[in-house]
Amino acid sequence: MAAGATPLALTSTSPCPCSSKSRNTAPVSYQSPTAGTHTFIVKVWVVLLLVSWWLMLVGFWFRVPCMKHGGMRFTINGFRYFNLVLISNVAGAGDLVHTYVKGSRTGWMPMSRNWGQNWQSNAVLVGQALSFRVTASDRRSSTSWNIAPPHWQFGQTFTGKNFRV
Repeated sequence: MAAGATPLALTSTSPCPCSSKSRNTAPVSYQSPTAGTHTFIVKVWVVLLLVSWWLMLVGFWFRVPCMKHGGMRFTINGFRYFNLVLISNVAGAGDLVHTYVKGSRTGWMPMSRNWGQNWQSNAVLVGQALSFRVTASDRRSSTSWNIAPPHWQFGQTFTGKNFRV
């Protein structure tokens, strides 16, 4: 062991007696076995081997920003008292956590998640120009002002402002 290095000590309870044959050649050496309890001094390469094996099994996941071409797309479905908006082509984090809608005669109203990236509102918005404000899981917001004109119809898709990547 290098001078000044602190060993990693593991304690196990095993009734097996220590083997004097492998005391100096094994990757783990026994130190003072007492009544079925053994303290192991583990060599660094064994710890690195175990950690690398664990990382291969568990995986090391991280997010990569989504790069999308064009603006965010808002497809409006539903009927007079129920607006279901599918939001697609979302850049940046790729997933939305909050969505708001604003009609030309209303203030900002929160929408609730219906399923996936379908967001719903129970407000009467027919005949109003629509704006949308979305917040992604990385806490960035994007506002698309007046992307649907006052004469929009259910089933239409409109393109708004996307996140910068």
